[in-house]
Amino acid sequence: MDQIAVDMRVKQLLGLAEKEHKENLNRASLLSCLGAEISTTFKQKNHLDRNDFKKLDKLEKLTKAIRSAAGGSDDPSEAKEIPPDLPQVISKMAELAEALKDEVEKTPRHVVSATVIDQANVLLELIRRVRGLSART
Repeated sequence: MDQIAVDMRVKQLLGLAEKEHKENLNRASLLSCLGAEISTTFKQKNHLDRNDFKKLDKLEKLTKAIRSAAGGSDDPSEAKEIPPDLPQVISKMAELAEALKDEVEKTPRHVVSATVIDQANVLLELIRRVRGLSART
């Protein structure tokens, strides 16, 4: 390959990496909004409806995408200190969604963040707990 072709390929790869980073930032922002929406509607209605469960599904997909972009994968370990009741779990889930967004925003695109991966795994465990507790109520 000549130098021009190499330079073009490098620019293309850098552009792709930047685009993926922006998409991840958008995911994190949406993640935070969904967490806050679920928490707010739960506080108002004291239960989760079908629309909330759709948001919960989207929250899970976004969290997995963020974790994957950070270099993480499924972690079978249980999250520590998960609250015992649904209102506290939903509140903690919303707080962690916001914290994860903040962590993604401050992490450069070329860095693998163990904090982002760990927070995503805890958030996924909280989402599973919300589903489990909601099924009982």
